[in-house]
Amino acid sequence: MRLWNTYSRGTVRSPLQELSGHTAIVNAVAAAGTLLATGGQDDTVRLWRLDPAQPYQRPTLLPRPMRSHSGHIVALHLTAGGRTLLSAGQDGTAALWNLTRQDQPVLRDTLRSPGETFTSAALSADAKHAAYVPTCE
Repeated sequence: MRLWNTYSRGTVRSPLQELSGHTAIVNAVAAAGTLLATGGQDDTVRLWRLDPAQPYQRPTLLPRPMRSHSGHIVALHLTAGGRTLLSAGQDGTAALWNLTRQDQPVLRDTLRSPGETFTSAALSADAKHAAYVPTCE
């Protein structure tokens, strides 16, 4: 996965950072405030902490991979405050994560849609409603 500095003026020809933390291809990314979430074909979600005071410094990879899917992660959505994350998987499940303590994410709920594969997902600002797009639609 690559991280770019969007504050640069003119054309930026190369990424600021090359981030590694997954054991397979990264399919999804979401960001809110100082938090970056990535999801990949290793069936995990990883959290990264960005330091706005040092934008050129490598983000800190939080140590605990988040596991709740038995298929690739295809979509991620963070609420604006970064307190709740929705991860959607190729396995027809969507997971709601409580990120109040980012270093210890807690699986809050799992939404299941058997027989479907998600292609996209979103979460309302208050985290009370989730929407997804299945491949069969």
